[in-house]
Amino acid sequence: MVWQTSLPLVALFVLSFGSFELVYFSSVLYKFTSGGYLPLTFASVLYFVMYVWNYVQTKRHNFEVEQKVSTEYLNSIGSNLGISRVPGLGLLYTELTHGIPAIFHHFLINLPAIHSVLVFVSVKYLPVNTVPAEERFLLQRVGPKDYKMYRCIARYGYRDMRIGNEEFELFLMENLKNFIRNESWEEGDSSVEEEEIRFLEKSREAGVVYLLGHSGVRASENSSLLKRVIVNYVYDFLRRNCRQGFVDLQIPNKNLLQVGMNYSV
Repeated sequence: MVWQTSLPLVALFVLSFGSFELVYFSSVLYKFTSGGYLPLTFASVLYFVMYVWNYVQTKRHNFEVEQKVSTEYLNSIGSNLGISRVPGLGLLYTELTHGIPAIFHHFLINLPAIHSVLVFVSVKYLPVNTVPAEERFLLQRVGPKDYKMYRCIARYGYRDMRIGNEEFELFLMENLKNFIRNESWEEGDSSVEEEEIRFLEKSREAGVVYLLGHSGVRASENSSLLKRVIVNYVYDFLRRNCRQGFVDLQIPNKNLLQVGMNYSV
């Protein structure tokens, strides 16, 4: 359990808290015509906002899962990814922890070049108190070795503080080096290990760029009128009035590159 608390104590808390809520709810209903309708109205509005946000975000995630780039396509375009690759380390943020997001294909279409090393970064918050530093990152390789592409899942507990960008980059580099060393040790090829680590260091020295997809969500053409209103207007209003992703991730503007993409749900 998250709080590592016995079930009887949890049940006692739920019963106690639920009793207070029922008393409050009954008093609101009793005084409904004398102003009790205001708390119910506020609660209904908040519930509607949360429902719309969760509904569209779920649809958006399902779209990303369905439209993710296939392994066959990745192998067909080769290690240059169909475009020029320039020195540098690119951190492409995505919510997917498996597969390659559709926004990556959008980057390849709209950019004249892509970085020599790419890392797909997913930030996940786990229902645990804290995640030890040595277990913070889960790393794996994406595609063949000569693609120089990796996946990093950064895991945080609900009491963990997000580290700054410079510290994150250093921590990521150290973990990538250890990942390459462990992989080479398992394969028994140390020469490739040193070469790849040097290439990784040179790429970071050339510059780190954060790649983000600035995605919009629109209802599909065959959607009902209600769904179009919810997705195209209500959700769009909420999204435009929320903090941007790069603000939450504390990404400096000078290191930020965004590409727009519309999702049809």
